[in-house]
Amino acid sequence: MSNERTFWAGVAGALNPEWLVRLGSAWGPGQDSISGHDFFVYAVAASTGRMWSAAMATSEVRRLVAAAASADSVLRDAEQFAAQAIHESGLEPEEGRPAAANEALLLASAVAITRTKTFAGARPGVGGANTHCLYLAYKTASGEFIGRPGLVVTKLAGFLPTDKLIGFVRAAVASDTGRTGTYVSGAIEAGGGVQVAEVFR
Repeated sequence: MSNERTFWAGVAGALNPEWLVRLGSAWGPGQDSISGHDFFVYAVAASTGRMWSAAMATSEVRRLVAAAASADSVLRDAEQFAAQAIHESGLEPEEGRPAAANEALLLASAVAITRTKTFAGARPGVGGANTHCLYLAYKTASGEFIGRPGLVVTKLAGFLPTDKLIGFVRAAVASDTGRTGTYVSGAIEAGGGVQVAEVFR
């Protein structure tokens, strides 16, 4: 894990002092009104039920997309490691975990989300609505990592309440682990299935 930790330290370093990101609690977001933040990211480890959250302004998301597109940016490669990082972080104790590790995890999740078709069809920051993005990480029985994006737009201020977020994740898991014909459900079936925490069943 030493190379991975070095990589994530570099991702965390991309958060310069002017980056306007606010982290939620280690378990769940809960209701929290955050002035000027309208883009919310939730990184979720399917196998353990661990969740991390961050709030950003849409303007910061656009800046993130531009930074990730830079040829010399470590963020450019972060998306391919996001699902693995979320899964493995879910297995680690939260106590003593450096804040930079959570920042890197959420930043990589945000990068991964912005590269998906799910995000491409969204219009964050339009009409005063808040955009809530899920990045759900699975590990298949065969050892492959799968990152599953989800998105919901609402007028609700602040982070999604924990019960609503869990409901959002449960709906995604039900779709992904059923034979729904989606890319994710096919990849999970091909990989021999995934473990899912009791809270998401």
